Amino acid sequence: MIQINLRSLIGSPILTEDQITTGEVTDAFVDLLEQRIVKFNVDWTMERRQVSGSEENLPFSQISEFTPHWLIVAEEIGETAGLDLVPMSEGANVLALGDLLDHSLFDRQGNCLGTLCDLFFDRDDGAISGYEVVPPEEDRLSMILPPGSDWELEEKGIVISDQSKAAMLEGRLHVSSWEEEREEEELEGQYEAPSPRRRTVQPDSFDLQRGQGVVTVAQFDPEALVDELANE
Repeated sequence: MIQINLRSLIGSPILTEDQITTGEVTDAFVDLLEQRIVKFNVDWTMERRQVSGSEENLPFSQISEFTPHWLIVAEEIGETAGLDLVPMSEGANVLALGDLLDHSLFDRQGNCLGTLCDLFFDRDDGAISGYEVVPPEEDRLSMILPPGSDWELEEKGIVISDQSKAAMLEGRLHVSSWEEEREEEELEGQYEAPSPRRRTVQPDSFDLQRGQGVVTVAQFDPEALVDELANE
């Protein structure tokens, strides 16, 4: 399952299948009850706007392909695109950047657990697999918060349950982005060629015994050769 971190998509261009740019992603709408991305907020190139339904946002279901550099949509999204914007649950959608990310995270006792800085989702159905949380202590590594439907969005920040807090602190969830998986695939594709088989046998080294004369190679003298042939 390929995971995508939302931050990597912000500002990504949206292209049609014939490589025509129609806009760029500016934010994502999250259904908190389903913990799923249902649509993307888009800064459309107005003369090439693709969505003609009830809203200007891009439904998740209308994206045919995610890549590390852009999103691909069909040449024609269709008049009924707005119907896909209705979430299956009755929960209200919230903006990922506007309402979730960069907000403080608290437990039920009011202790600050860190800051929500990114989220990871499945590229096939938009299901959120985890949230990256930066602890308040600078010397601690980021943690992964599992998705939960019992969050409370308050003015001070986001309040999570004790169960979600425990899962995050114990590191029960690990999420890798598509960039990490692509690097792993590249490493797996690399190999070292075996050393070529020797075509000749390397002679054993030896030492000259003391007093043994050194045999040198005779020097070629072309003038002496001419004289020798003349005498014959």
